[in-house]
Amino acid sequence: MVKLSQKIKAFSIIESMVSMVIVVVVFSLSAMVVANVTTTGISKEEQAAYMLVKSMRNETLKNERYIDEAIEVKGLLIEKTITDYNRDETLKVLLIAGSKGENQLYQSKEIIAIREK
Repeated sequence: MVKLSQKIKAFSIIESMVSMVIVVVVFSLSAMVVANVTTTGISKEEQAAYMLVKSMRNETLKNERYIDEAIEVKGLLIEKTITDYNRDETLKVLLIAGSKGENQLYQSKEIIAIREK
């Protein structure tokens, strides 16, 4: 057997165990954070409803199409209603809601001025 003339520096088993415990704790905490973020974030259905509602709003204002409508896109129901605002014929309330089944995903409500032609 060959003897070493110098002492080799290395970690002891206790130091190795402590570092492994620290790594496991950090990974478990990060996994909990990722799980919380994914469950509290906006879902794909809510994102789709938001985009469809905003699209319908923009089309309504651009084309001046002030009638009640309902469309269904990819299982989402988008309903648009126009109502009077404080008995003024030039002001209307534009309400657009996106829902799936009975679950309302997004709603947009605003007062718009209608130009006389």
